[in-house]
Amino acid sequence: MRKQKQCLCKVIVCLTLLLSMMPITTVCAKADFNTDAYINIDESYVYDGGCCDYNASASSGKNVSQMDEYSGYDYVIDSYNVQINVNEDNTFDITENINVYFNQARHGIYREIPLVNTVYRIDGTVSKNRAKVSNVSVSEQSSKSKTSDMYCIQIGSENVTVTGEKEYTIKYTYDIGADPLKNADEFYFNIIGSGWTSPIGGITFTINMPKKFDVRKLGFSAGYGGIFGTDKVEYEVNGNTITGGYNGIISPLEGLTVRLELPEGYFTYRIDILVFISIILPIVLVLLSFISVVKNDCLTGIKHSSFKSPYPPQSVNSLEAAFWYKGRATSSDVTSLLFYLANKGYIAV
Repeated sequence: MRKQKQCLCKVIVCLTLLLSMMPITTVCAKADFNTDAYINIDESYVYDGGCCDYNASASSGKNVSQMDEYSGYDYVIDSYNVQINVNEDNTFDITENINVYFNQARHGIYREIPLVNTVYRIDGTVSKNRAKVSNVSVSEQSSKSKTSDMYCIQIGSENVTVTGEKEYTIKYTYDIGADPLKNADEFYFNIIGSGWTSPIGGITFTINMPKKFDVRKLGFSAGYGGIFGTDKVEYEVNGNTITGGYNGIISPLEGLTVRLELPEGYFTYRIDILVFISIILPIVLVLLSFISVVKNDCLTGIKHSSFKSPYPPQSVNSLEAAFWYKGRATSSDVTSLLFYLANKGYIAV
């Protein structure tokens, strides 16, 4: 009984030590919410020599491709419609309809989606998140590749060139993980990234939020990096849906960003099973190893003790010690028992 208690104590101690060594991690950086803060999410779109464009100018009513000042670009974008379905776990199901006009013959376009986003704030804090892209589909022939910080979609055929108008539809799921705010949740996304090297016109968007929100917390910004306030966005809110557009042309290297402050707990995050397994499985294996060692020590305590002393325990004779040590008894072990008994005075030799 005493030995069993000692073994149980060892198991409890091992479990306690193991649990104390488990790291407590957080998936979001701590950053106090600031209503005047801005975030710039790194995002670039690389094309086969073209640009992007909205309904040209609100005053001219022309497409970008119809304006002489943009005829020098390899291609322009006459319209760019983005539909974003925001899920409760802060993932976005995105559909982009891009109407490109090729001024020169090109094979197609490249769409690059960032996997690493850097968040800069006015209060000086900087944080990063690593995004995941999945469920990608494209209306045209395409190939996909990925680097450590970018998911690239090459759209078009190397055997076919395009001139004039061409429309592309891209669908994908974008997962940026938990937002970095401490006392609030936030929807923040670059509707148009700031990596385009040509003008963009005809920008429209639809954002479907999963739950109710405070319309007064909604805002848009545009310009280089998409971080400056703008009065060129017109939008309306109907229930949980935001629809709108940009009245003008986004110049090269400019972007358009939406920001919506949400109450803490608006998003509920699911457990990534792969991440969970990668963290828990090693811990379970270590725990099983500890239990195995302790169990083995409990069941073969006499065997272990034989290494610490040249003599067996006083209550164990030589034959018993040999059996415990080797798991079996031989004739020589039986002979040793005769000397053991003679030494105890039980028999005369």
